[in-house]
Amino acid sequence: MLGRLAGIVAAAMLLAGCGSTIFTELVRPPGKDRAYFQTCLRNNGFLPGDFSVAAVAQRLREGVIYPEVWPDAMPANAPFGVADERMLIGELSARPGYVNLFLDCYVAKVDQANIQGRLLRGQILTTLLAQYASASLIAKEKATKSDDAATIMAHIRRAEILLISLSPEALTAIYGLKRDTAGDARLYDMTLRLLPNFRNAQRVAAVFDIGIDIARVDGRFIAGAAGNLFEVVSGAVSGGPFNPSLVPKLNELFAAAVVGLQLAAQSELYGGAFIRDAQLSLLDIPLPLRGSPPENPVGEVWQAWLARINAACDSLRGAAGDTNLPCQPSTIDMVNFLKREYPTHPYLPALKDKAAAEVRK
Repeated sequence: MLGRLAGIVAAAMLLAGCGSTIFTELVRPPGKDRAYFQTCLRNNGFLPGDFSVAAVAQRLREGVIYPEVWPDAMPANAPFGVADERMLIGELSARPGYVNLFLDCYVAKVDQANIQGRLLRGQILTTLLAQYASASLIAKEKATKSDDAATIMAHIRRAEILLISLSPEALTAIYGLKRDTAGDARLYDMTLRLLPNFRNAQRVAAVFDIGIDIARVDGRFIAGAAGNLFEVVSGAVSGGPFNPSLVPKLNELFAAAVVGLQLAAQSELYGGAFIRDAQLSLLDIPLPLRGSPPENPVGEVWQAWLARINAACDSLRGAAGDTNLPCQPSTIDMVNFLKREYPTHPYLPALKDKAAAEVRK
């Protein structure tokens, strides 16, 4: 393992701009053969064959939607009306964007229409990154260790809020809420109607920012004033308006996120086990279970992954100082987020009641 890691590090180079030192070649995820990983990326249309970090970063920058192109079967001078565009966008919406194609191979395949599966996959990737970020930072002696730990925790918490907030299984299991079938249906409809692609981009950026944190802590990426992916996507840098000057930094930020994934992939001991467990969680593989199924089996899976995130964050919290908030969003954290972003969220009233009850205790 040390020899393999040393070889990879030796193959690193200086990326143009900001003095960013990163891996040049994409390495395989833990527990997966390199040829399998690259063949998967090639066969699903992610990349035809250039698996350099720069090429992967450029492709990931193209985002969560499949690009809109003129239909091959339609002449360039053909009339193209509302009905034609409606059909085209409907077809494109059913196709995964490049980020999802990448995660299909890095973690496990999830159908584009399976929103809850994609949310859970985001939770699993957050766990893998949080586990490595914690282990990597705790092992280092840095003057910025406390600040780095606080930043990583804040980014994990942000990713958790975005992921958990749209999963009825996660919300009910984590916050002890009663399941509401009609509310679940309304929440599903909300995820389809209310800025679904922008929200997807926010979630991806929030999770990938943890990868960028890993690259920064490891010393392979220095972003300067580049901010982070979530701020660029959300247009909320320093609480101000969208800053167009950040757009050229996207390639560097995505490259850093890929480096974070590269580094997290180095731990075969738990990394490969996490990936295999992710596949078991996401692919509905039949298991020889003997007991009665739990009331909320998917919620239990969310809680299991969250427990690993919390364990990683316990170590980070020690480095950041016990005054820092934990990574798991509190009930009031979730209430405040939903009031601002999803005021008609079907589980918001129950969460408000729970938050009020917690205050009275």
